[in-house]
Amino acid sequence: MSSFLELCQQTRQEAGFTGSGPTSVSNQQGQYAKIVSWVNRAYLETLTYREDWNFMWAATTFNTVVDQGVYDSTVNSTHWGQAAIFETALGKTDQAPIEHMIYRDFHSEFLIGSQEVGRPTTFTIRPDGALLLYPVPDKVYTFSADYYKQALKMVNNTDIPLIPVQYHSVILYKALAHCTANTEDFSTYQYAERQFDIMVNKMERDQLPAYRKAGPLA
Repeated sequence: MSSFLELCQQTRQEAGFTGSGPTSVSNQQGQYAKIVSWVNRAYLETLTYREDWNFMWAATTFNTVVDQGVYDSTVNSTHWGQAAIFETALGKTDQAPIEHMIYRDFHSEFLIGSQEVGRPTTFTIRPDGALLLYPVPDKVYTFSADYYKQALKMVNNTDIPLIPVQYHSVILYKALAHCTANTEDFSTYQYAERQFDIMVNKMERDQLPAYRKAGPLA
């Protein structure tokens, strides 16, 4: 397992730079500041290479409030998966899918004029992160949804990448590519890019949702 700081130190070593640092990811200058930036850039590029990495998956659930259509949300995502809702008093036997709609369309269709009250059939995420339901709940319902986390950069020395530990080297290779492109070490750059591609291919085989193959046509 490699921390943010350890990835920076490994990148410095693989690039052949002198010294033993950086000793921290904070308040760096010169070459070490660039290394910290390249590692974070490599990390974010890997996280956003696909929007449906298994290791970015999460789930949320909450109970609605009668006559309240807007809910504060700690979910930070632009990619939603399956979502469902059921009347809490009836339990999961009442569970049914609920549709996700982008905010612009949701606003145009539901938020202009009077708003219907009833069982929610559609939800959206407002630009400020709030979750909106429509119709406005007439009872207490339980909402649940799968989503994929938004990519966030590492900040502290001890931050650990969300990427599974066996694939941490993918960050190193992409950071090394950025580093050697800057220093015009094109031989090492090509090597780093090849290794990055190999690791990403392995991640795609191992860290993407398993989709059921369609059966034969009748």
